[in-house]
Amino acid sequence: MSISVIERGTQRRGVMKAASVYLAVSLFVFAAAKVYGLFGHGVASPAMTWAFLYPLIGGGFFCLLKWRAVQIPVHSLEFRLFSNLYNSGIATLAAGRLLQGIVEIAGASSGYIVYFYTAGIVLIVGGLTFYLRGSGRYEIH
Repeated sequence: MSISVIERGTQRRGVMKAASVYLAVSLFVFAAAKVYGLFGHGVASPAMTWAFLYPLIGGGFFCLLKWRAVQIPVHSLEFRLFSNLYNSGIATLAAGRLLQGIVEIAGASSGYIVYFYTAGIVLIVGGLTFYLRGSGRYEIH
């Protein structure tokens, strides 16, 4: 068995681990939104109802990129920066969506929510930039 086969198996296990973490986070956000909705005195918020989609879809895209990046060393600077920035961006978007839902249920408004979305998108774009930079150096399957 060659080293590349062993490394590929290790990276594929990493993809499965990331997928299970994102699924667990999505379920947690979904459950938190439902529990918060129970105490919302009959007031619902679409922002909070659909907040679980950020980690679910964003995590699925992350796992797809990670699955394709089999030849990018997981310990490389580009991969770590991609992973950290992208995951932080998804978390920021989900937190902003939950905050928007809480504010909507309370019947108030906040000017700070736009900062969550802006920061989340900047982090995701930054992470994808490092992914593309790293994929230029290594062969992508």
